[in-house]
Amino acid sequence: METGLFPGICEKEYRTSPGLNASLMAYGSQSMAHLKYAMDNPDLGTTPAKELGTLIHLLALQPEEFAARYVVRPEWDARTKEGKATRDAFNESLAGRQGIDAETLAIARGAVKALRTHPLAGPLMEAAGPCEVVARWTDPRTGVLCKGKLDKYIPGVLALDLKSTADASPAAFAGSYYKYGYHRQLAHYIDGFKLASGKETPFVIVAVENVAPFGVCVFQPDLHSIDCGRFDNRRIMAEYAACLKSGKWPSYPDKQVRTVCLPEWASKQYEKEMALTERIENE
Repeated sequence: METGLFPGICEKEYRTSPGLNASLMAYGSQSMAHLKYAMDNPDLGTTPAKELGTLIHLLALQPEEFAARYVVRPEWDARTKEGKATRDAFNESLAGRQGIDAETLAIARGAVKALRTHPLAGPLMEAAGPCEVVARWTDPRTGVLCKGKLDKYIPGVLALDLKSTADASPAAFAGSYYKYGYHRQLAHYIDGFKLASGKETPFVIVAVENVAPFGVCVFQPDLHSIDCGRFDNRRIMAEYAACLKSGKWPSYPDKQVRTVCLPEWASKQYEKEMALTERIENE
């Protein structure tokens, strides 16, 4: 498989092409069995929130692609003869496109308007350069073929990743950054796109809320979080390479019974409450 940069690759072609991407590595952070299952089931994990995020991405960066893939679904009452006829006629007219309701489209348009009018995000989104850029590279440590796709990539100038979220405030998004493994994802992109292009490129995340009033915030990942993501990625990549060689995709440790305990934060909370109770009882 040829390595390098490939602008304008559609999502379906990207998903079905060979290579380890950040989404698969997220499953790999749980276990290799989960990664393998996701690899064999490329539509795994599709949710309404992700579908809305796709709409926002396409409207913001590839409006022609949006028009080719989606059409607004009219309202109908399937309990009536007229409603059933409207439904059937609409379904026959899709021709491979996907129907969406007017309310969902209005939400996506609201988010895109907020992006375009934002003083920082707007110019970044409108920067001259290719969108939906795919990189393919060979991991130098394991020889594993990898891939990644960025919403906008101008080598040496700008790497942009657009995220839709329920809360784009700095405090809340820091939690999402860790919860959804964005630090691993960006480490994967930073290392891979540098290998594919040969250039250091500044990365930014543009986060937009998927609910009114569609707040927008622009973030730059700190180096420590990228180092942590890179640490995880190297472990996952090494395990993946070993599974490719052995043909075995293990789940959780199965050689011994494990002890289950409270999370550290919960344990500390109980310690405080128990100490307070004991002090009150001894007074």
